[in-house]
Amino acid sequence: MDAMCIPDTGMKRDTESMTPSDLAAAIRSGSLPAFETAFRALSPAMAVFIGRYCLDHDHAHDLVQEAFFRLWQARATIRPEKGIKSYLFTILLNLWRDECRKRSVPEFPSERMDLYQHPRPGIPEDIDEDTSPTLVILRTTLNTLSDDDRAMLFLVKTGGLTCQEAATIFSVNEKTVRRRITRFVDTLSNRLGETPLRNGGICLWLLIA
Repeated sequence: MDAMCIPDTGMKRDTESMTPSDLAAAIRSGSLPAFETAFRALSPAMAVFIGRYCLDHDHAHDLVQEAFFRLWQARATIRPEKGIKSYLFTILLNLWRDECRKRSVPEFPSERMDLYQHPRPGIPEDIDEDTSPTLVILRTTLNTLSDDDRAMLFLVKTGGLTCQEAATIFSVNEKTVRRRITRFVDTLSNRLGETPLRNGGICLWLLIA
């Protein structure tokens, strides 16, 4: 069965109101309604997160669907007390990293950052990311990060994970994640300085606010 084409089973369980641990337990037990609820709730943020890497809307959604499919296949390994968000983002990031290794390409596209693959309210559509001073500073600052630090930043700032959830993925302390993100924010703010933010401070709006 295509994991993303979930049939209407007629079940009337209220999965929308489940706690993360209850939802994870339901998925572990094989509940399709719970699985569908998780997909609706988490897939948009997952697509935005991985879209920062692959720069392709369709491919981002393909990777998200594959992550959910793999979670479903391995549902017996879910530990309900941990929820499923960390599981899913771990699978998703590993899918991308495996793809990059097979293609012998960098994990992060340092030459280009299409921040507008997923339009957001109030963001101009005519920004030239090759010449916008703000985006050049953002790109060069992101390029100074290690792959894991950059992933931590994107997980929290675009994926909607808490620092604790991101810490679980990388097996580090929550304070470590918080410290590394704060260091990036401070570095970016210092580099921006008095740079004219012609596009309304878009870097800060996207990654810091």
